[in-house]
Amino acid sequence: MKGNKYAMLWEIDVFSRGNLVDRPGAEMAARLRAFGYGEQVRVASARSFLLEHESLDERIVDDIARRLLSDAVAEEFVAAPATSDLLHAPPHGRLHGAVAVHVLPKPGVMDPVAQSTSAAIADLGHTAPLVRTGHKYWIAGLSEIDAKQAAESLLANDAIEQVIVGPLIVDHLAAGQPSRSDLKHIDLAGLDDGELMQLSRTGQLYLQLAEMQTLQRYFAEMGRAPTDIELETLAQTWSEHCSHKTLGGRVKYVDDRGTIQ
Repeated sequence: MKGNKYAMLWEIDVFSRGNLVDRPGAEMAARLRAFGYGEQVRVASARSFLLEHESLDERIVDDIARRLLSDAVAEEFVAAPATSDLLHAPPHGRLHGAVAVHVLPKPGVMDPVAQSTSAAIADLGHTAPLVRTGHKYWIAGLSEIDAKQAAESLLANDAIEQVIVGPLIVDHLAAGQPSRSDLKHIDLAGLDDGELMQLSRTGQLYLQLAEMQTLQRYFAEMGRAPTDIELETLAQTWSEHCSHKTLGGRVKYVDDRGTIQ
């Protein structure tokens, strides 16, 4: 890739055969029309796979697409380097002037389909590549701005997905830079009640004083300071969300024989 230090990145788009209904595309178009984007809206769709490994070539990628990722009876595919112009046009030459929209998991979001796809590629006898999956839509009848707005509001989950309009300007799947995590110890010994509560607030532990005192005694008995991860874990486990502290009080009641329980 002209000096690129990364392995070749390939894209495989899988879509319905031309004589069959593109049901995901039709459903998305109906959804956009229902939300007021106009009766002129039309959508074509594809399942998209990005594969990265230095061993990949056209023959291997075609084999993966044909044997694993597509149904020969109902689907067709286009497989090419991710920057190829072959990936820009809507399937079957339809929807001229349509805007291409990619919906992909955000960096760091789990992609279980990608993980299973990589494992299945290894089962075919190829080296397991890095894989990222997504959906691709070609939206006709909307401007690029409106297509992006529609995709972000109706076709993607903003919490876990990102929307990219137009060609993918990407040549590798490397996610971020190597990270470093330094182990930190939090010394609880000698802290008074006010300092314990300040730590609870500033450390976002949100524990009550009695709970902070319990932690202080526990680690004093162990003869060491807790790590920040230990404190976070204990605070999370003791949180209202996990332990339902407001429901943990003792309940007394009188049974039908007058006995206090």
